[in-house]
Amino acid sequence: MDPSLLGKPMPSPTSQNAGGGIMTKKTLFIILGVIGVMILGGLMLALSRNNSGEIMQRLHVRHQNLVAVVEDGKLNIRNEALSNANSELGIILDSDGATLKDAMTAAGLKKIDKNIAALEADDTVEQLSSAKLNGTYDRDVKEALLEHITSVTEAMSALHGETKSAELREALTTEYNNLQTITERIEKIQL
Repeated sequence: MDPSLLGKPMPSPTSQNAGGGIMTKKTLFIILGVIGVMILGGLMLALSRNNSGEIMQRLHVRHQNLVAVVEDGKLNIRNEALSNANSELGIILDSDGATLKDAMTAAGLKKIDKNIAALEADDTVEQLSSAKLNGTYDRDVKEALLEHITSVTEAMSALHGETKSAELREALTTEYNNLQTITERIEKIQL
């Protein structure tokens, strides 16, 4: 020890590692940075959550709306080609629709939210009643079918991009392809 320091308090060490501790300012900043990144990553993950549940609900309601138009068409369409295409569409919706509904249920579809049901509410069948009276039913139901098929296929595309379920992806692809085929057929029908 230095004799000039006798009777005086011990001076503070000037070296960064003088305390011999491992917790320096640099280490503390690194630890806080890692914790901050973890929190930020968790928030980003929470905000980018899979919203396939809402899309499934929308798809389900849109599918039901399309079925309602098809059922109304079975009773009222006069054009033979349109009637045949409508019947085929009904078969697609029954068979592929059942598979799709099972796949959506397995992927987590539960009760349809009231707000989504209200947003997707459809009065096309009521509008077609007045078209029947005006003599424009076949033309109007053709347009309604094409609009509803487009609405359903858009929801299917959105859900296909969101879901991680292989079973649901397969069901979506099958019905989507069948709906595209019948859409082309309906579009070609001259009224």
